[in-house]
Amino acid sequence: MPNNMESRSLLYPVIYDLNFSYKIWQTSNEGFSKYNSKSDICSVDMFIDTLRIISGLLLFNAISSYVFTGTSTWGYKGKWTNTEYLYHRLRGSPLRKYTIESLEASLHSTRYLLSINKQVFDVTAGGDTYNPHKKLKSKYSTFVGRDCTRMFINGCFHDMEQCTWDLRNIGFDNEWVEKTVDHWVRFYENHPRYWKVGYLEADSPNEEPKQCLSGVRYPGQ
Repeated sequence: MPNNMESRSLLYPVIYDLNFSYKIWQTSNEGFSKYNSKSDICSVDMFIDTLRIISGLLLFNAISSYVFTGTSTWGYKGKWTNTEYLYHRLRGSPLRKYTIESLEASLHSTRYLLSINKQVFDVTAGGDTYNPHKKLKSKYSTFVGRDCTRMFINGCFHDMEQCTWDLRNIGFDNEWVEKTVDHWVRFYENHPRYWKVGYLEADSPNEEPKQCLSGVRYPGQ
């Protein structure tokens, strides 16, 4: 049997090989970690440089626009410069369900809402045209907080009984009525400053509205 000295001598090569393998693994691991760290630093630097370039271009664009047009948006004043609209789009353009009561509540808020054919639009950007809080109100302010589709058709803006979505007994050709309603819906849908925010859920009244054939084409006429 080998004595203790011989046993130790036999183990030395094995221990040496294990130490050598561990050192190689440790060196490789450290090199890989350093490579990852450098890669991360480069990625951060590239991201910061990209932000600087984009910010510089936006600043240059705004300054150029102000020099030539007096505005920072090249004279554009549509809904894409409206923070409320941008927030609405960022949320996925959700359409809220309105009742008659919740729609009327907009009469007491800073957002002006109107409904046409039970489709609700934000017309706040219309300013004084729709402002229901002015002492000298515009005729268009009648539409805020209500659905006055019938008025848009027969032009009876002086008769508040005609301010309803109910088109029964309106006294005009059905095909013409449908085209006129579609025209007004598309007017608000495609307007550069107004946008759709929901729909009105309401049933037609039990009693048909009275006919009015003495309307005008536009409010205030």
